[in-house]
Amino acid sequence: ITDVFFSAGRNEGYILSKSSIQIVPFDRLGELQTLPDLKLGDDDFIKDLPHRTALAAGDADYIMVRGIASSELLVVDMKAGALSGATTIVDLGGVPTDLQTTPGATHAVVVLRAESQLKIIKIPEGFTDPEYVKTVDLAGYTVGTLRIAYDSEKDQVWGLLYTTALYDEHLLLVDIYEPTNLEYLGNGDN
Repeated sequence: ITDVFFSAGRNEGYILSKSSIQIVPFDRLGELQTLPDLKLGDDDFIKDLPHRTALAAGDADYIMVRGIASSELLVVDMKAGALSGATTIVDLGGVPTDLQTTPGATHAVVVLRAESQLKIIKIPEGFTDPEYVKTVDLAGYTVGTLRIAYDSEKDQVWGLLYTTALYDEHLLLVDIYEPTNLEYLGNGDN
């Protein structure tokens, strides 16, 4: 088991393993001998995901899986019916180092450290239509980790980017909905 997610709206739980998602229908647990199982892809795709992270958007409507050495993001549409096999692979154009969602799960935000880019993917449109994916050039800054913050007074979503891969006390602040606004914060020593 690598991750567990819950959907209150569908009264289900989702247990992720290396190769599949098991669906736990809470209202039918006494009736089942085995849990329904959804394979995460063909064997070639699965073997490329030995180390991965997963994130659920919204009420576990979409489960996104990224491998640490793959430029592909696997998206499983859980509200389409968990066993429907409704999966989509999004080519990110680089290996992601972090994946987060905005409040309300309206967007997935992906950091591509080697490319010095941020991908902002509208959920769910951006999973199948590249027109709904914004690529933000981070001006050569080395960042790989992202935290999302919401300013409710201004109805603004901020991405705070930084690196843990090297000693650098600088932060990059990005307005997620107006990503041309980049602010580099630091103590000036580096």
